[in-house]
Amino acid sequence: MNKKRILLLAVAAWSAGVFAHAPKAATLPDTPAVKAMQSGDYAEALKLLPAETAANPKDTALKQLYGTLKRVTQQEAMFAQETNPESALKTGRALRSFYYARNHFDKALAVDQKLYELAPGEATLAALGATELNLDKNKEAAATFGKMDLAKASNGIRLCAALAAARTGDTERARKILATVDSTKFKSNSERLLHCRVLGVLGDSAAVGAAVAKLMEQTPADEHAGLKKHIEASSDFKSVGAAAFRKALETPSQVKEEDCANCPNRAAGKCKEGKNSCDGDCK
Repeated sequence: MNKKRILLLAVAAWSAGVFAHAPKAATLPDTPAVKAMQSGDYAEALKLLPAETAANPKDTALKQLYGTLKRVTQQEAMFAQETNPESALKTGRALRSFYYARNHFDKALAVDQKLYELAPGEATLAALGATELNLDKNKEAAATFGKMDLAKASNGIRLCAALAAARTGDTERARKILATVDSTKFKSNSERLLHCRVLGVLGDSAAVGAAVAKLMEQTPADEHAGLKKHIEASSDFKSVGAAAFRKALETPSQVKEEDCANCPNRAAGKCKEGKNSCDGDCK
């Protein structure tokens, strides 16, 4: 397999995770090191963690954080010097996932910018645009998605392009893009939430209500409270105050929780804490 083929496969694999939900981080104690990490000051966190882990030898989450941060800072140093596109994509994807899980989008932006410079293409361009949206750099995001051939793009990318257009006041373009999106073929709740956001910015109360209801139906019941809080706090929905929208937020989940009580993965620690679920490991 030639190098060009390997690079294309790497880009495709990395692109698949651009719009994925961030993984849930372990519950961490409220310590100075944890606060430093959460603020994005990894260097300060690493200075404080040796003493904190020594003082709390049974705190596995704190130990895990220490090990993870040491690995991440090593990856950051490697990435800063990397000039090979294949290696940069591999390391950059790992860093981006870590940053996204902690809402450190400013750090992710630097990664996305470098990756686009080293491996320019639709995948790295889409990742850059998504991060710009997360940072409310909407004009930049609109320009980024404007460089893409949306006719060949996925629903997720088209929705991001529509959201960038809507946020910058280009409602005509946003609606035009939205018309090409088939909402019956959404593959994830990330796409469903993006759809809701676009409709929210456009102020389509009835459409938002229907879209939010569908999102709530497809979201596990134990995630409803967090999702509702997220939607209610988002500026993308500030122009939507219709009763139908508020009622949609109370739509019950239709996701059935799998009973994995007899699944061997429970003993392996692969199930969610306090739940009879193996996150899809049980078929």
